[in-house]
Amino acid sequence: MLSFSHIFTFGFACLALVCATACGEGSGSSVGKFTRDANFPLYFSISGTRLGDGSVYKIAALERGALATPELVVSGLDFPTGIAMDGAGRLYIAEKLPEPDGKVKVVEPGATTATVLVTGLHNPVAVAVDSFDRLYVTANDLDRILKTDAAGDVVPFVDTGLSSPRDLYVDPHDNVYVSEVGEGVVAKISPKGERTVVASGLANPFGLTADLAGDLYVVVNRTGGNDGELVHIPAAGGTPKTLASGLANPVAVAFDNAHGLFFIEGGPANRIVNYSLKSGELTVVGETPANPYAIMLTPF
Repeated sequence: MLSFSHIFTFGFACLALVCATACGEGSGSSVGKFTRDANFPLYFSISGTRLGDGSVYKIAALERGALATPELVVSGLDFPTGIAMDGAGRLYIAEKLPEPDGKVKVVEPGATTATVLVTGLHNPVAVAVDSFDRLYVTANDLDRILKTDAAGDVVPFVDTGLSSPRDLYVDPHDNVYVSEVGEGVVAKISPKGERTVVASGLANPFGLTADLAGDLYVVVNRTGGNDGELVHIPAAGGTPKTLASGLANPVAVAFDNAHGLFFIEGGPANRIVNYSLKSGELTVVGETPANPYAIMLTPF
């Protein structure tokens, strides 16, 4: 049985750490300065290192003057990667295993366990939900995106033309945006499956999100070291702009209208950092267990 039973508390010893450690040398930061919440809870997945070792946590609220305290949502997962939530509060979790063991599981509102929803997938790494609560899943190794149809069956959405798809974002018009590590691009895919590249020249684009105006944001993980970047892609087109550099192994990013962007830095930093779109300030929110993978804010 997956458990909702224990609370994981961030250590407060790292309050004195600054983003010069987590986000590259020379970057200033503050810790726990927030006083209000918008799209919280914030969820993040921990992929783990073996079967049954993965988990998903949530941060219900940011704490003033301290690092946030996360709660364990579900554990006992098999290499969880992407996470998503629909309008009813169902939490979807991709488990990255080779075919036929790759799955998408769901945690119903108020539930304490995850149940299998989709099986037979090959190394799913991202999951997203559109306005009709249809699921989209990337099969990274097979260069394809799958989706569920009206009957709940899994069918191909994009079967060709992709290059190592990593993360997904679905806009209010059900256009699907995908970061493609192989070609270093972000592509837009219409509901009819028509693919258009919206940004190129990105070295290992990983996590992807958008703001209310439709501007895209992607974390670029160049080498897995301290040379990662947070990049802005204007909705109207144009040259992508680097907002922050020197990030330590960034793997995922999410948008919040009140606070701006939250991104995860993987090992060895293993932490969540906020980027203010108003001031450009980087703020350490808290640490994570080892092997963080995805981050998500409640979509309602």
